[in-house]
Amino acid sequence: MVKEAKPEDYKLGDEFGPLEYHITEDLVKMFSDAVGDHNPWYFESSPFGGPIAPVIILAEAYFSLLSAKLGIMSGLHTKQEAEFVNPIMVGKKVIVTGKIVDKYEKRGREYFVLEYRCVDEEGRELTRYRYTGSPYF
Repeated sequence: MVKEAKPEDYKLGDEFGPLEYHITEDLVKMFSDAVGDHNPWYFESSPFGGPIAPVIILAEAYFSLLSAKLGIMSGLHTKQEAEFVNPIMVGKKVIVTGKIVDKYEKRGREYFVLEYRCVDEEGRELTRYRYTGSPYF
């Protein structure tokens, strides 16, 4: 059964994660096949010192952050912004954390803004995201 989150289930300042992802060759191949993007940099050397992952490979990590903490399995995705800081290297572990930075109501529906970021195992920032959505209908 799908859990319906209520506004009191999440608060301004709530933190999410950490979640860990291992960026393996198999994961990159599976993602690459799914989106039809077979850039040779994903499988061979790149100007960054080895194979890199597609920049959007962790764009949907917000969903895992929310479901791990709140049990949310559906919602209304209204906006997402991304900033790519450094390449995601194949073979690295990536840690994802997030925080609710805004909550508001619009046309009778509750919304929240979740900022989340991905860093590698050395703490090097890889990506920053800002997700806006409503976790229930």
